Amino acid sequence: MTETLIAQPHLRLRPTVAVHAADPVTRLGMINQLRRSAGIVLVDPGIAPAGIVVVALDTLDDAALERLRTMRRAGSRIVAVVPMLDARTILPALGAGVRAVLTRPELTGERLVNAVRCVAAGGVELPTVVVRYLVERVDRSTNTVSDDRTLRLATLTPREREVLSLLAQGLSTREVATAMAYSERTIKNVLQELTTRLELRNRTQAVAYAVRHGWI
Repeated sequence: MTETLIAQPHLRLRPTVAVHAADPVTRLGMINQLRRSAGIVLVDPGIAPAGIVVVALDTLDDAALERLRTMRRAGSRIVAVVPMLDARTILPALGAGVRAVLTRPELTGERLVNAVRCVAAGGVELPTVVVRYLVERVDRSTNTVSDDRTLRLATLTPREREVLSLLAQGLSTREVATAMAYSERTIKNVLQELTTRLELRNRTQAVAYAVRHGWI
């Protein structure tokens, strides 16, 4: 499948890269592929921070998205390696900080190195099917709603929707955490991520905006 490079500034950087994968064989394979490139510095994520994180994901569920957000909050840009493409599930990953997406069946050393270099230089590398889906979403949004935050609302995860729905029912942050069996800190982190992404001041605005546009 042809991949589209959206942005690729001149590449002169020597990015520091950490590799995460639940399967040790997969992790070792990606490390060996990256090690062949003289322009990439591999680091141990437990010892030194990495500017780029290459992470192999089995699914893009809430737990995986939270891991990606944690990496982004630590200052890393993310290259995600996924089993298969589904543009609708890729969107939340983009909101969580992913800047390049590769599929395992088509993963080669050259593609992985090029994706890392692209992201290190400030670029974004996405498969054509994802780019097409994003363009279609923008077209629909432009034709129906002028507020670009509506497009970002479309990337809400099931957990984010549930948090907003419970808040809309009048529950406090602590009550939402109890109802969803999460810590109150986790719920606060979800709300902070939402309000930042939607460029809103607080959770009240986020709930009101979501209700007004029929998202919850």
